[in-house]
Amino acid sequence: METPQLTIARCMKDLNLPVALVRDDRRRDCPLHTHEFSEIVIVLGGSGFHFTDRNEYPIARGDAFLIRAGRAHGYRVPRRLSVANILFDRAALGIPLNDLAAMPGYHALFALEPLHRKARNFADRLRLGAAQLARAAALVDEFEREASARAPGYVLVTAALFLQIVVHLSRCYAEADAPAVRPSTGVSRALGFLEGRAEKPVTLAQVARVAGMSESGLLREFKRATGRSPIDYHLRLRIGRACGLLRSSDRAVAEIASDVGFADPGYFSRRFRAAMGVSPREYRRREAALR
Repeated sequence: METPQLTIARCMKDLNLPVALVRDDRRRDCPLHTHEFSEIVIVLGGSGFHFTDRNEYPIARGDAFLIRAGRAHGYRVPRRLSVANILFDRAALGIPLNDLAAMPGYHALFALEPLHRKARNFADRLRLGAAQLARAAALVDEFEREASARAPGYVLVTAALFLQIVVHLSRCYAEADAPAVRPSTGVSRALGFLEGRAEKPVTLAQVARVAGMSESGLLREFKRATGRSPIDYHLRLRIGRACGLLRSSDRAVAEIASDVGFADPGYFSRRFRAAMGVSPREYRRREAALR
């Protein structure tokens, strides 16, 4: 039987908002389903089991996790399970998320934990303490009031509240000290550091210090998480920033090279060609022709 899919049109009915809140005080099982949108789940009370097409995990008050668009999941054996589901269509948000990418905890919660959920048996999910959960619940309540009242400016306010929830959860994850979350937290700190220094060279020793890990441990965990070494990831990040500058401006290649931390334009061009398959000038011409 085909897994049913919840659509944006059905679940996010306010066309002005690319985010929505659905409260679920569940008393019965929820069968396997997917969504067109992503979903932040905050367990406000009770307990139960969260399952996918491959695994099943116990959940309880204080748990918070991400369900990516297209991922099949459901709930089983709910015991007074109360959940706040924050639905969002990232492509339609229209909000710059670059600053979030530099935050400790953001990568761990929104990229690494969902990726490693099966391998680590959901052990490194975020578990909010009482004060952290109270703050998250208060933000959810405020979001709900704004979205329901639809007062002038409610679109901006609800978008801002969504970002506050994301920032709050990211900070909570960065503060977590449970042994199960430490590898993800360390890699997340490394990713945030690299995102924040996309215009500057870095060394492995620097990244390891920020991550709070040995160089060998960082290399192992970082490659497991991203498929690349920290230095190669950072190089790709800098090349990506250069691509954006080449597309959006007519500035000299040497200036753009300097902006992304390459003092030698010739070395920049060689690394750019190795990554993109064409020179910076050829890339600019190709992108201009596509407009």
